[in-house]
Amino acid sequence: MTTISRQQALCISFLYEYTDQNVVKAEMNLENMGGNLDVCYLTDPTIPVLVLKERINGSPFTFRRYVSTKKVDANPLGDLPLLNTLNQRIETTKHVVQFLNQAYVSAEVMDQDLYSLAFVSMKEIFTVVLQHSDCLENKTLNGFASFCGKNKLGFLDKANCRKRMKTSQPLGQRYRQLYVLKPEYYKTIIKGIVEYQDQYHQYVRDQKNQGFEIIGYARKPRGSESLGDRNRLLQQMVRNLRDRSLADHVFISPSSSANDKLDNRDNNERKPLKGTDGTTQNLIDYLNTTTTQIFLVCLGYAGLTTNVDDLQQFLSNHRNVKKILVDRLPYTSEVDILDSEEIITNNSVAERSQ
Repeated sequence: MTTISRQQALCISFLYEYTDQNVVKAEMNLENMGGNLDVCYLTDPTIPVLVLKERINGSPFTFRRYVSTKKVDANPLGDLPLLNTLNQRIETTKHVVQFLNQAYVSAEVMDQDLYSLAFVSMKEIFTVVLQHSDCLENKTLNGFASFCGKNKLGFLDKANCRKRMKTSQPLGQRYRQLYVLKPEYYKTIIKGIVEYQDQYHQYVRDQKNQGFEIIGYARKPRGSESLGDRNRLLQQMVRNLRDRSLADHVFISPSSSANDKLDNRDNNERKPLKGTDGTTQNLIDYLNTTTTQIFLVCLGYAGLTTNVDDLQQFLSNHRNVKKILVDRLPYTSEVDILDSEEIITNNSVAERSQ
């Protein structure tokens, strides 16, 4: 997912065309609203919202800040403590993938103040990664290319071309024409990626302090593995829900299809798996009896259901489920937060589960 700058987000908020003159007007409009609001986004950077600064500071996981193209914001040379916090390195391959998907984009981007169109080689991309991370330092260039292919990096959608560069670089080297994030914004992007997990944990703790209960749900599709292997995989899912999302209770569906109706799952009596609170039927019983408001966490969209109509009906029947948190941390290093009421009333939101 690409991002846009704070300046373009402000123009979108006030329905202005994105120009330097309109950025100034938008900044003045924001200031005239009292000076206590700022622009941020929830899940999609192209849909900005204006929120009290105190709320943004208090819940940085929910309200995500934009990268600013103002020099004083993008390169705060006078603020050494801030520079130290920005001087972070990428420590996991998952975060490398997320950085590359934001820094090298094959499709046209909305904000060309953040990105520049350039021909880049795989070697140049690898060099940038090594400047900001040590986790791929033992790989060769071919190994890095294989890593990109295995992880289906977005920039690979753009075909290679041979381009004779006006430099001393070898003739015939392959390049891709990509939208490349400008280097002055690398550190800000990396900071957001690296701190995401901590911000998510703080978000979950804040919800618990407000009285919400975090319920984890894991589903294992039907398969031919042994019962022991199936239980081992389910136990790992349970640990992930407790460790990554701090789940208070965890329910599982040991063998079901993603399209199966939730109410029809696990009707056969079976002993609960150790470390869980039961199966789907036990989850339904719990939702029917508890007076607590619930955040339901699942591992990926298919980890709950791909049956949109049934999901809408399930949430209509259980109004105490206020939000669904979709843990996609192993794949995108992100968690999607879906409001249950929006899922019920907005098919486009519900269809994200397909």
